[in-house]
Amino acid sequence: MNSCRKYGVKPGLYCNYWTNAFMKVKEGKVASGRREDQEQYNRVFLGMLRELYSNYGELIELWFDGGIPEWGPDIGPILRRLQPNAMVFQGREYSTIRWVGNEEGVAPYPFWNTVPKDQFPLFVAGLISRAWTDGIGEIYLPGECDTTIREHYWFWRSNTENTIKPLDKLMAIYYKSVGRGCNLLLNSNPDRDGLIPEADMKRYLEFGQEVKRRFSKPIAEGKYYDKDPTRIATVELVFGKPVKLDTFVTMEDLKNGQRVREYVIKAYLDGDYVEVIRGSSIGHKKIDEINPFTTDRVRIRILKAFATPVELRSFSVYCCNQ
Repeated sequence: MNSCRKYGVKPGLYCNYWTNAFMKVKEGKVASGRREDQEQYNRVFLGMLRELYSNYGELIELWFDGGIPEWGPDIGPILRRLQPNAMVFQGREYSTIRWVGNEEGVAPYPFWNTVPKDQFPLFVAGLISRAWTDGIGEIYLPGECDTTIREHYWFWRSNTENTIKPLDKLMAIYYKSVGRGCNLLLNSNPDRDGLIPEADMKRYLEFGQEVKRRFSKPIAEGKYYDKDPTRIATVELVFGKPVKLDTFVTMEDLKNGQRVREYVIKAYLDGDYVEVIRGSSIGHKKIDEINPFTTDRVRIRILKAFATPVELRSFSVYCCNQ
């Protein structure tokens, strides 16, 4: 934790109710099957949470692998008292984010941050997290995409360096997670010395450098803030000269919720605007790739929205593959 804070990394904690070797717990149930032993395990689990959430300062995320079953303890009072600002993953009714339904780091598209209240428990448990809802719901529950740096290995194993995911695969995952409005959780697996292996660190560094190379300097960028709900949200970028581009990045301002339901991006080609991209959900960020082409202007227009006004915090264009 000290190292995290030293280097500006916001720490979170993973906790698993379903397995506990000390108390002989498997699939969330004690081996004896006795009610009093199960209740004792629940008390021990709450005590463990109390210790973890009290001794390490503010945490950014609390990750309950597999969730908390209905016979498990009520974690709400401890969460509210000790870590009220943390994101909660699979924490039953206290969840603030949800699983996307796979461990490949890939979000479905379109991806909507809102879910119906009556289906909230199913989304939290990951049972219908992949469901393509219509975007109408009472509960705001953004997605988190989790995957491994080494294929098939969540925990360190010797002689598996050959399974480290190549850079092009990690970038494809980035486009299908962050680029679809979700958060990406890419695991780290310490070795027997408690250190992240050098080969893994090299790939993490390459991954971060490639994201920066592609997206740190847009060709052009604009935004849209207009309180008039009758106007069609439109951003036009004029470059002043023909430029080659292959990527669009759009971000909604989410302070009033996810509102964009359909959008179109057009480029000025041969004397007229021509549609090059059409999409639905945007959310925090939508990355759209296209074969490279040359133009001197582009525009995005919001065609449908759940509510108005629609606000775009950023619309930017890039040439990433050059």
